[in-house]
Amino acid sequence: MPLLDLASDAQQDRYLADVATGALLSAALNEPGHSLPERPAVNFADGKLNGTKIGVPYAETAKWLVVTTDQRRGGGLAHGRRCDGHQDPDRQRLG
Repeated sequence: MPLLDLASDAQQDRYLADVATGALLSAALNEPGHSLPERPAVNFADGKLNGTKIGVPYAETAKWLVVTTDQRRGGGLAHGRRCDGHQDPDRQRLG
């Protein structure tokens, strides 16, 4: 990880602690019916993500998500702030 090699101790303290707790960054990889799909159904076009990811660790708290997308339909990896469409299935069942 370049941050370990290039960042000062103060920068590592600032950023890595939040990564470890999920407060800063998480990855959205899995899709309904597919764990780590080779060709994700989610696509990124016109600056927007379209599709569904499931089982995203720290989705409620992460400031940023890295989302795997279909490269054939304009993507690869997309990153950005948590989206308005985020749904917590546990909350849906409880409420």
